[in-house]
Amino acid sequence: MRITVQLIEAANETHLWAESYERDLRHVLPLQSELAQDIAREVRVKLAPVDQARFSDVPIVHPEAYEAYLKGRYHWNRRSAEGLGKAIQYFQLAMAKDPAYPNAYAGLADCLSILGWWSYASPSDGCGKAKGLAQRAVEMDHSLAEGHASLAWATMLYDYNFVSAERVFERAIELNPRYATAHQWFGLYLALIGRYEEGYTELKRATRLDPHPILNQSLGFVFFFAGRYDQAIEQFEKALELDPKPIACLD
Repeated sequence: MRITVQLIEAANETHLWAESYERDLRHVLPLQSELAQDIAREVRVKLAPVDQARFSDVPIVHPEAYEAYLKGRYHWNRRSAEGLGKAIQYFQLAMAKDPAYPNAYAGLADCLSILGWWSYASPSDGCGKAKGLAQRAVEMDHSLAEGHASLAWATMLYDYNFVSAERVFERAIELNPRYATAHQWFGLYLALIGRYEEGYTELKRATRLDPHPILNQSLGFVFFFAGRYDQAIEQFEKALELDPKPIACLD
């Protein structure tokens, strides 16, 4: 794999910097981190400590497992029964290609927990299995924000252990403050236990990070739970503008 990166001054199209990178496909994740650090250095951006930590220890992943994982996340983001079914297949393929790839376990956990949340799967087959997969992901990589968010969500839905879930949600956000799904699920958790303003804050952060219709829909639910029905309707309409068929907005 060979990549050439250039920095161009947009105002006058001046060439500022260029570099070529040649790596084995298994090193695609370390290459992403190297690129980010090199570009940050060239544009004189100081990376936050949390970003420096994330870039310092990036695992090598089987290229076919990584490709399957990305396809799984694409279908997961559709948030439909059909999309989740395809996502499960891709995450399982990623696990088969690389049994030590924690992101694939977290992705499969997310699918199963959502199927349980939507009552498409029994509690044990949905959130119960999701919790086990998420625990495995965290065991394989203690710094994986996705794994911690998956574990917190499954713990909340399956064990109803809200104290533990909150602690793990906070750890997920500490590991990656820009992981929108962690903010989304933490916001829903806060709203479900009556901490509406905190839930609203988390969902606003989530929608700023990712304007996905599901995140806008979740913000609508926080307003709904708080009895702010006009704002809930407005938020659901915004979600429908982004996608005419998001789950649960039509009713």
